[in-house]
Amino acid sequence: MNNMVLSGGTITTREGGATRSFTLDLTQDGSAGTFTLNSGNLRNADPDGSNLIFRSGVLAGSGTIHIEKTVAAATTRVVFENTISTVGFTGIFDVTTGLLELPPISRANASFGLQIAGTGKLYNSTDIAVTAMTLGTTSFGSGIYVVADLSAAGYGAFFSDPTGSQTITVVHEQTPLGMVIAGAFFAPIIRVESSATPINNLL
Repeated sequence: MNNMVLSGGTITTREGGATRSFTLDLTQDGSAGTFTLNSGNLRNADPDGSNLIFRSGVLAGSGTIHIEKTVAAATTRVVFENTISTVGFTGIFDVTTGLLELPPISRANASFGLQIAGTGKLYNSTDIAVTAMTLGTTSFGSGIYVVADLSAAGYGAFFSDPTGSQTITVVHEQTPLGMVIAGAFFAPIIRVESSATPINNLL
């Protein structure tokens, strides 16, 4: 597939019909193509397990991308496989109804923000790093957060496996402790370089 740009539209799986995932391989002339995310929606419309999968590409752009599904009980998800490089995307993944699976992302490659609310979930299958994270109405300060600890603190509904040992590293500039912005409490910021910090020590 050639380079692709999403600007205000929707990429969606087939609604109804046979169970089959929809895979977009971005390879172009033997090299990874670019998927520029300016704005728009990535949507799962099928209730029977058909995933929307992106493979072999490089993300770019700085827009807000909404991750959606039309059937609340469905386990279908939007998947960025391990062959996708996310470092060129500096926008936000907004997950309010869908299920998002990301590839492994190191602290050095953190480039985009993640916000999850409503019935949205992160399919937590690997460790990731982001530049900002909001769960529900709570925005989190810089640090390393273990999914199981986030769940114990009341955020388990935002993960596919609330007991998971995966970590989410948040990397952004320090915010004064206990600062409140627009009603959202920013967790105290603790810089963690080598080990995960229990969420109960951060809230």
